[in-house]
Amino acid sequence: MNISLSTLLPGITPGQIQSHLATNREFQELKAEGLIGENSTGMNMMSVDTMGQFRVTQWSEEINSLWWGLSGEGELGQQAAGYLEQMTAERRQIASSYMDDFFSLSNTLAEKLQDDYPASTDMDELLDNVLAGRKPSENADGSLVPKADKVEAFWQENLDQIETMQQAYEELKAFPDNLSDWLDDKQIERPLALDQLVEKHRYSGLNGKYEGAQGLLETASFDLNAAGDGEQLEKLAPRGLMMDMMDMALLDRYDLEATQSMLRHSIDLGLRLGNAGTLKHAVASELMHGERRAALVDYQSSFQSMSTAFYDQLGELEPRFSLQDLLDNIADGKDVAILDDGSEHPQAEQIRTFVDNVDSQLTMLVEKQQRMDELPRTRMEWEAIPENNRLALQVVYQQYGLEPWETGRNSRSSRPEQWMGPDFLEGAGHATREQLMDEAHQRMLRLQDLVLETRGFNGDLSFDLDQLIDNFRSGQPLGLTEEGQLHPNSLAIEEMFRANEEEFVAYIDTLWMLGKQDNLSMVDYRSWMTEDNRAAFAEELLDLIMQSRQALNFDELTNPEDSLLASNPDSSDQTG
Repeated sequence: MNISLSTLLPGITPGQIQSHLATNREFQELKAEGLIGENSTGMNMMSVDTMGQFRVTQWSEEINSLWWGLSGEGELGQQAAGYLEQMTAERRQIASSYMDDFFSLSNTLAEKLQDDYPASTDMDELLDNVLAGRKPSENADGSLVPKADKVEAFWQENLDQIETMQQAYEELKAFPDNLSDWLDDKQIERPLALDQLVEKHRYSGLNGKYEGAQGLLETASFDLNAAGDGEQLEKLAPRGLMMDMMDMALLDRYDLEATQSMLRHSIDLGLRLGNAGTLKHAVASELMHGERRAALVDYQSSFQSMSTAFYDQLGELEPRFSLQDLLDNIADGKDVAILDDGSEHPQAEQIRTFVDNVDSQLTMLVEKQQRMDELPRTRMEWEAIPENNRLALQVVYQQYGLEPWETGRNSRSSRPEQWMGPDFLEGAGHATREQLMDEAHQRMLRLQDLVLETRGFNGDLSFDLDQLIDNFRSGQPLGLTEEGQLHPNSLAIEEMFRANEEEFVAYIDTLWMLGKQDNLSMVDYRSWMTEDNRAAFAEELLDLIMQSRQALNFDELTNPEDSLLASNPDSSDQTG
């Protein structure tokens, strides 16, 4: 039965829905490109009264933490934090203007095309065509988008607004990445000591998590409007951020206790269900922040000693030449004494003499800055790196006995065979024990035959039921052979496994009956993960997460606290 969108959402046209979806896709692209804050969200309830609006909240935990780092440095630091507010507000306004025009033009395009669902094209596709030097309606392969005549007419009728939108996008791409560059770009007169503070706190955005700074909250939310005249909201929009439950932004200065309570509840639920995925997210938050702290300790120790040496020797240079100017020149492969305008500094020989004396240390510091710049900015980015994901899953296995595949419907407490353990079998009657043992054995024989039939006969590659189960339990491609190659029939193996996944999972849950499972936490999880144990595990992990979020004092650097990983030094073991 076909159900139209007008039936599901009466009073709302397909074009309105398409413009919302297109704007949301563009919003996500801006975030992926780093052109708006990494924690930004766009959301709107689809109703007749709200389809002409699209609410966005631009937020960056990194900018917020940097604000707090600067503002803790006395009057001069508070002045720098004020500049950061100005810089952030300016960037947000450019982004909001761009998105407001994008949303408005998306609505105009939808009205012009009068598509049902799905849309025949969208603004992003047309902009990509023009950026590549083609007509809006011309694709890369020379074909035309559907309704090309209407598309060309739309483009000409709205050319002024389109060009204004494109200009805003170029401004957004060219916007300075950090406060030092923004201050230079604006040619703001300030004392050298302020530049030194900004340099010192270059990576304070990775240092801890804080409540939302009021000056940053005030410019965070914006209502895009289909008419192209959106407006800044005076306060953070209700439900303005869809927060990462395991790495929640602390936007509300009065809500830290609620944040911790929600995090504790999520961890407890993951333990109760035996859901390795939920616990992986929590562990990843702790590991990510612990990784940042270790990187910050290493970087700041090197930077602060170099900063002291540089400004002791070159702090009186005219025109002003900062340590970051020197590091940027080295990173860009330029002459070390070149100024921003391309001319050589009048005291170039002093600069070169300094560089000659500490050349290796400067090179090392540049490399450390590059590594700091490459650190993931969110937990989800951190987990998207395969080795990080494996590390978090390894910790979950070591701490809680849960394997990578035990998530969703395969969570420990969701599986029908999970409750049967040695105690149950011992207490069952002889006939019941024999029946269960025979069922486990017959299941093994069926699956062995199924794997043999699917793989076919390929004498050069080792692949059997045990190999398939090992692949599944360790998160490897299901068709990986013992030799480390994909089996020629790997796609068929994948399809066969997914079609019979419940049987394979039941086989894993009864391996102990066949003498092939030594890890009895696999079958005694409920008796081990009691309410008291859950509470203890949840509190321990929550404490570690909150400790990892605490900011370092750059003037009193100490080694980061032990992480959950540190208590498990043998992290190279394979799960399963």
